[in-house]
Amino acid sequence: MNQPLFTSKAALTLVYPPTTLMLGRAEIAALSLLAARITAERDQKPDAELSALEHFQLAQGIYQSRRHRDYFFDSKLFSEPAWDMLLAAYCFATPPGELTVTGLCHASSSPPTTALRWVQRLTRAGMLERCPSKADGRMIFVTLTSSARERIEAYFCRIGTRFISPAIIQGLN
Repeated sequence: MNQPLFTSKAALTLVYPPTTLMLGRAEIAALSLLAARITAERDQKPDAELSALEHFQLAQGIYQSRRHRDYFFDSKLFSEPAWDMLLAAYCFATPPGELTVTGLCHASSSPPTTALRWVQRLTRAGMLERCPSKADGRMIFVTLTSSARERIEAYFCRIGTRFISPAIIQGLN
């Protein structure tokens, strides 16, 4: 059953199972002002202009921080193989075409069958391209598509100004 998030009664009812939160007019007004301020800040702040090196440092820093987290928490709690694979393909495929499917699966920190399913899904989604090795027909290389690379870089530019200061970007590597 789809219930509206807000009702138009004297008191606003915010429905979020399993509880219902009643907000008064003053609270509604305060939330509305806060939402308007957040929206205005978001819309006024342009995306960062990051260099290729800063993109690489950011990707590498995000990937490494995810692996460091695995030392403190069970990696299964935060499993996100697709994102780990995209980050790995972005920062570890140097020169392009040198990252194998096996290496990408390992970089995802997922069981091999799960990782292979994600490689297939990312390939079907147009994010990865698979290419057989000319030297060894058993080996398959993977690269990001240009569309995936552009989308990742656009994401980095977005988070570069909103969440991460330039000093942090420099320090990630």
